[in-house]
Amino acid sequence: MTRPALEVEVRQLPPGGAIFLSRLITGEALGAAASAAFSESPSFDLPANIRGLLEAGAFTTVLCAES
Repeated sequence: MTRPALEVEVRQLPPGGAIFLSRLITGEALGAAASAAFSESPSFDLPANIRGLLEAGAFTTVLCAES
């Protein structure tokens, strides 16, 4: 569930999407979250999941680690 522009939207997450999003919410790195999702669901589609979360307005901040 997201609430972009104050409108509630409900979307079904694709296979592996719940674990992927859960891991991101807890602060895990993108690679680790994706790895967990692939482990749970071999059909996990990383680009499709990221696209869906962006379209839903699920991300408010993107943090980049410094090298």
